Amino acid sequence: MKALLKILYILLFLVIVILLAGIFLPKTIKIEVKKEISASSVIVFNQVNNLKNWENWSPWLSDDLIVKLDYNDIPEGKGAEFRWKDKSPDAGSIRIVESKPEQEISMKVDFGEQGDANILWKFKNEKEFIKVSWIFENKDMAYFERYFMFIFKMNIRNNLKQGLVNLKAVCEDLRLSRIAKIGVLELESQPAMIIIDSATVQDMDAKMKEIFRHLDTYIARRDIVAAGNRFAIFFNWDPKGLSTFACGYPIAEKTWGWKEYTYFELPAGKTAMLTHWGRYDSEKPYLALDDYLKNNNLKQGKFIWEEYVISSENEPDTSLWEKKIFYPLKP
Repeated sequence: MKALLKILYILLFLVIVILLAGIFLPKTIKIEVKKEISASSVIVFNQVNNLKNWENWSPWLSDDLIVKLDYNDIPEGKGAEFRWKDKSPDAGSIRIVESKPEQEISMKVDFGEQGDANILWKFKNEKEFIKVSWIFENKDMAYFERYFMFIFKMNIRNNLKQGLVNLKAVCEDLRLSRIAKIGVLELESQPAMIIIDSATVQDMDAKMKEIFRHLDTYIARRDIVAAGNRFAIFFNWDPKGLSTFACGYPIAEKTWGWKEYTYFELPAGKTAMLTHWGRYDSEKPYLALDDYLKNNNLKQGKFIWEEYVISSENEPDTSLWEKKIFYPLKP
């Protein structure tokens, strides 16, 4: 009995110490990490200011525990927000409250029952690089928030550091994105074998690789002669839902399809085209084509397609990846 009482007294003492310790824990926490990134301020700022880009580099969003991610209708800048949900009951959100182009971005983070915090991004343009500061701050924390932040402070710092390492890699890859001058071609129709499917933006890459594997097997089994590089057609693009697309190969002559393997002809006629070198997820070539059509009073056809000349299949260096993008034009 005395031993049991002794254990209870020790436990009570520890509880009292822990509870009293909360009184002396700081009410404010501030964590700041910095990184120098060799890329333009536009590239770096846009990776942070557009919250959907966080999927490219943020450790918080690469966590296997996250099962759901939702964005609001504002894609970037002030008011943009995403919400996440974990495998556990935890949920939270990040919202941009202020955005000064290529200078500062202020954000609010909601951790649900664990409280909230403020995030500040600063971008300083040096001669050869951009100095990026990522600041996590929480002021006037409630009693139990202090415990939460005390326990997870090191984890938060490590996440911020890893995030900047990832951001640097992405931005310096995008810096190498290059495009050729846009030209308008008069194309003849091109026979092709395709598979049509749909996927979310997040699942697109994996789905396309799977389709090309099926096409490779099917074309080889039927002794169909491929007449060029693999390509993808995009019938629609929905960043929030399912996008309909097709993967295919140009072939030497007309043929017949079978089940999901569809015979198709890339259209004849005038088509705006450019060549792009660099990461395939760069927005630069599409923005350039959109501007070209607008400035020349041209209208895009029903779909666009891309020809993959050099990709991860045969070249690990992303700066050497090459694709041609085709925008068929309405008469």
